[in-house]
Amino acid sequence: MIRTQPHERFSTQLSLEPDAARAFAGAVGDTNPLHHDAEFAAATRFGRLLASGPQTTAHLLALTASHFSQRGAVLGLEFWVRFRRPIYADAVDQWRSYEPWLGPLKDALGNLIDRYPSNSMAPSS
Repeated sequence: MIRTQPHERFSTQLSLEPDAARAFAGAVGDTNPLHHDAEFAAATRFGRLLASGPQTTAHLLALTASHFSQRGAVLGLEFWVRFRRPIYADAVDQWRSYEPWLGPLKDALGNLIDRYPSNSMAPSS
């Protein structure tokens, strides 16, 4: 069994781009115009395009799996997600709130971080 610590935290920097956010929303069938129509989104309280909930959740689940799989074989069967604020389709650094605790994860990943493709759909170092 993999042991965790109370309040264990880990993070990554993620850069999103509007075209990638639109593509992700389309791929998962999220037709909300807040993810596709910049003019529509600009007229709302958000002011610009948002990344979809499925996209932000997918990135969070991938980060969780990457973190805990460094300790052994894991399979995440139960997750609970609560959105506290929107993530904009052009967001950068929105995922860095736990940066002080990222050191051990970076150490565990070693040079994999440098080899990981840096693009709008993947975490960057």
